[in-house]
Amino acid sequence: ALAVPPNPSHSHSSTLFLTATPSLLSSKSNLYREIGHSAIWSLSTAKPGNGVEQIRDSSYDTYWQSDGGQPHYMNLQFSKRMSFYEICFYLDYNLDESYTPKEISVKVGMTFHDLVQVRVCELKEPVGWIVVPLWESVEEEDMEDGLQNMYGGGTHDMDPYVFYEEEEDDEEEEDPLHRAPCTLKRRKKKRPIRGHFIQICISSMHQNGRDTHIRQVKIFGPRNQEELSKPSWGRSTSSSGNSKSRSGEDDAWICGVPKFQTVGMSQFSTIR
Repeated sequence: ALAVPPNPSHSHSSTLFLTATPSLLSSKSNLYREIGHSAIWSLSTAKPGNGVEQIRDSSYDTYWQSDGGQPHYMNLQFSKRMSFYEICFYLDYNLDESYTPKEISVKVGMTFHDLVQVRVCELKEPVGWIVVPLWESVEEEDMEDGLQNMYGGGTHDMDPYVFYEEEEDDEEEEDPLHRAPCTLKRRKKKRPIRGHFIQICISSMHQNGRDTHIRQVKIFGPRNQEELSKPSWGRSTSSSGNSKSRSGEDDAWICGVPKFQTVGMSQFSTIR
């Protein structure tokens, strides 16, 4: 078991009340990837046969069971600095009852000794996946002329570690000179948290339980910096219904197909 660092003097987290979702299907799966295989996992305590392998085997029938006093800790250490988008836990209150976590906190840092608490989550009888966001959100408003390029203007720096996502609700207005229709779009700017080390703390269980059961854990990060640097609001659709970039060329990443990085995989880049 690893020693537990003291609580940070400055915590920027607030309590999130999360509900479970039955699956992890995402419309943006082309931008994210599971990075748990790149980490070294360790647990504060575990019963024999109920350890790290059981929470990484993609089976809802197995689980980690702690074997000691509260709180319980799970540590993920990466060999290089990583970007973290979200971490997901599969829990089942119907099966585990008093073993089900009630409060989970997440700390991130560069080393084991400088961890900062970034999320505190409270759960109520979850059955399914609990998704804990590990990004910071900033909303922006952008006035875009109907005749201008969505990429144009240079008013927004394209940070390679930032997602730009357009919200569903748009407000249409006219520009002061009435030359062209103008759309007021609210964009959400998401910056993944970065670090070498993640610590998950399970501080309390339902029904005042002592030990915990966690059935699966997955952590997601961006696929590559090339895709992160392209804003989703920059896409357009041609008259034929095909997605194209502003230059008129097809972009494979828009269709959810990542660009291949190695020579061996380049043979699969086209359909013959």
